[in-house]
Amino acid sequence: ISEWGPQAKAYIEAPTKPYDKADLQLLIEHHTVDTNILRSAFSQIKRGLFSNPPGPSKRTTDGTHGGELIAYAKYLSVAAVSPDIIHSLTEDTSQIRFAACHLRLKHTSIIVFTVYLWDSQGWSAENHTIMQHIKSISDIFDVPIIIVGDLNMLPTEFYDSCWCAHLKASLVLPPTPTTLSKTSDRLIDYIVVSDSIRHI
Repeated sequence: ISEWGPQAKAYIEAPTKPYDKADLQLLIEHHTVDTNILRSAFSQIKRGLFSNPPGPSKRTTDGTHGGELIAYAKYLSVAAVSPDIIHSLTEDTSQIRFAACHLRLKHTSIIVFTVYLWDSQGWSAENHTIMQHIKSISDIFDVPIIIVGDLNMLPTEFYDSCWCAHLKASLVLPPTPTTLSKTSDRLIDYIVVSDSIRHI
């Protein structure tokens, strides 16, 4: 889910059975400072959540940037990534632009991230820092990862950065030429998945 707006809320509030919803729902740009609002919305479909609050906007004095969350079905075996690990990455919490959880499956464990890179920056120092934080968590747990989010760059630009090589991962693209409503040819929301689990 690429934005917390009317369409996302309608999806959450749609009168379907909880099990008709995806086991994991990854949301970026929720811009919601009060996490209880999100918890209340997702509790309607029996989902818990791990949330990263939005940071301050660079464009306005009172706006927010991003905000990421992972909503999960409560029958899944999931755990939060320890706040101690998150805080060990940086003293500046505004640099944490992702939510993450540890998903335990029958034959493997995976760290799932939902990330929102800074827009209109390409591979800025800030975006490299976000990716380095993700790699640090990956190295600590030494398990495969899945990154879902708004990378705010074309897949070719992401691939050329060598982060796929650093993470031993590949890109998985959605079957659409664009993920933006106002243009027909800009794909910036996609998945980065460890090569070791790409088959699943």
